[in-house]
Amino acid sequence: SAADSVSLVPVPYITLRTRYEWVPSDGDMRFQVRHARLGITGNICPIVDYKMEADLCDRGKMRFLDLWGRVALGSSLKVQLGNMRIPFAIGSHVAPHNYIFADRPVTDKQVGSPRNVGVKLIYATPGFPMTIEGGLFNSFSNTDQTRWQKRMAAAAKARINVSNVEFVISCESLVPDTTRMNSFSAGAVWKSGRWNVEGEYVYRHYTHKRADAAHAYEVSANYTMPVKAGVFNWLSFQGRFDGITDHSDGTGAVNGHLPVTDPAFNRITAGSTITYQHSKFRTDFRLNYEHYFHHHDVVVPDEARSKVVAELVVHV
Repeated sequence: SAADSVSLVPVPYITLRTRYEWVPSDGDMRFQVRHARLGITGNICPIVDYKMEADLCDRGKMRFLDLWGRVALGSSLKVQLGNMRIPFAIGSHVAPHNYIFADRPVTDKQVGSPRNVGVKLIYATPGFPMTIEGGLFNSFSNTDQTRWQKRMAAAAKARINVSNVEFVISCESLVPDTTRMNSFSAGAVWKSGRWNVEGEYVYRHYTHKRADAAHAYEVSANYTMPVKAGVFNWLSFQGRFDGITDHSDGTGAVNGHLPVTDPAFNRITAGSTITYQHSKFRTDFRLNYEHYFHHHDVVVPDEARSKVVAELVVHV
């Protein structure tokens, strides 16, 4: 049968993202190893698979990422237990070596889904191109797994494919501290020929009115064409507009009110990427310029300054 033909040989992989950043307005610059991910996936039998992934250098720190096992309970249903991305928004199912820009959109980075330990069900609808994921997770940080809790985090996401468009609808409820945050997202990805266009909107509500609701949004386009430039065989051009209103990460409430951790901004990103792609091997050299727009009375955070980013991505 098809199930019995599943390979039991583990598949290792490496993703390396290194970069140089320059802030023209201040002359500040730095080098970073943004990701040095080492992972392995495989099956131990036809119905059981697993994934283990660690980031050996995330801006100088080591992090454990995906550490889970999964069991197929039939042809359409799977249960997954362990440490994983909570299923919410488009970004939670996009791997770093498939990022189009050097920096993630705000719908993923600021209000997207964290990783945590929990259980997730995955259901592929028979006869209809839809996949539904949903689960329960620890509320506190995944580095604090000995702590008992009375309130859990939860999330659910549906991905529906219609022709060359994928619609993504999801909801998420997190309790990073003493305040529960409920988020809802809707987005779509359109792929046609050389074009890849996506857009997404996220609404985040804070219980007990401890902060104003936050809104995040992004729309982006990527155009790819074949080239012959040494070993490189693809060239692409990207553009994106994204932004967020005043946002809190849900921690550090003072007198019942949450502080703003991300002041409102809008951003325009433009760039180009030249790629070597062969089978599963991929190398990207990317150049991006990110221009931020802030309110005049905002103290601009260091990470939200307009900058040039040159990045090398290697995936094996």
